[in-house]
Amino acid sequence: MARFPLAAALKKTFAKPTDYASAAGIAFAVFALFVLVPVWTTPGNDVRFQLHLLPWSVLALMVVLSVSNGVLVHMQLWLRRHRLAVGTGKQAAGALGILASSIAATMACAACYSSLLAVFGLGGTIFVATYRWWFAAFAFALTVYALYHTSRRVLGLCDACRIG
Repeated sequence: MARFPLAAALKKTFAKPTDYASAAGIAFAVFALFVLVPVWTTPGNDVRFQLHLLPWSVLALMVVLSVSNGVLVHMQLWLRRHRLAVGTGKQAAGALGILASSIAATMACAACYSSLLAVFGLGGTIFVATYRWWFAAFAFALTVYALYHTSRRVLGLCDACRIG
């Protein structure tokens, strides 16, 4: 078996045409949250203005993270449907990876800093603004890590995840 079993796991979890629609819908919802969170937390902001503020590099990052998180969530739902994630506590790692990478992805966006200012204060916001691409790289690494372990669970390669 390959070291990174993502291709085999994708083939298994995307067996039906409706699976592609499910992952695309989840990816769209994640992208919408990336755009809507700063709109909701910044007074006077709207979706068109928010999208106008984002440079192409940040939009590309948001699309990549949205698609990868959409695939990851779809794979986790597939596992739940096929009862491969029964009571081991390992399903929390996938959910934590999705949440952490989504939060870290918003830190790469300069327009999201108003909501960060409310949470982290001025010093924390300046730190995040200075190292925002490192936060984005960390978000992508978390997503890849979660995809790797979810792929192993889908293929039954995880010894700790086996069902008695």
